[in-house]
Amino acid sequence: MNKYSVPAAPQPSFGRGTTDPNSSQQQRSALQRSSSASKPLAPLDAAFLSRTYVTTIWFGTILTLCVYGVWQSFQIMYSFAGGIALAALLLKSQEIFVRRTIRPKNSEPYQGWDTRIPVLLLLPLKYIVVGAAFSLLLGHQLLNPLACVAGFLTLQIVIFAKIAGRLMARKLAPIQEDYVS
Repeated sequence: MNKYSVPAAPQPSFGRGTTDPNSSQQQRSALQRSSSASKPLAPLDAAFLSRTYVTTIWFGTILTLCVYGVWQSFQIMYSFAGGIALAALLLKSQEIFVRRTIRPKNSEPYQGWDTRIPVLLLLPLKYIVVGAAFSLLLGHQLLNPLACVAGFLTLQIVIFAKIAGRLMARKLAPIQEDYVS
């Protein structure tokens, strides 16, 4: 029977402290704190939605140009872009509503740019405006409903991809932590 030697698994080089048994615990913990080891990402931080809007704009622009390249139709192209814009506007209105209504009672009043928008009118008015716009555009055959729905789904794809990417990034350690001494 043959015996194969297997090397030991790589050990993280950062944050391990010194290997000197005579060094104090305080010195080792100070070395661990000052190491350049990666820090875990927060699942959703305060700037997540602003980054989502930026990603939606550039990704939506690329997809809109691809839609025009495939179908060669301006109606399908602006219907797709309109669906992206509608999704972003509805998400923004939901963000405004949540930020203004759900907060701790002992926190200071919100002083953002959107304080002039009455919250009680935000929800009914947005659905009335969206319904009237759809009625007008569909009545005059200016909107392709399938392209609009596909554009609307683009924002959901962006949100899903960003969350999945952050979850995967939290589980993976940089290669430097494991292999560089």
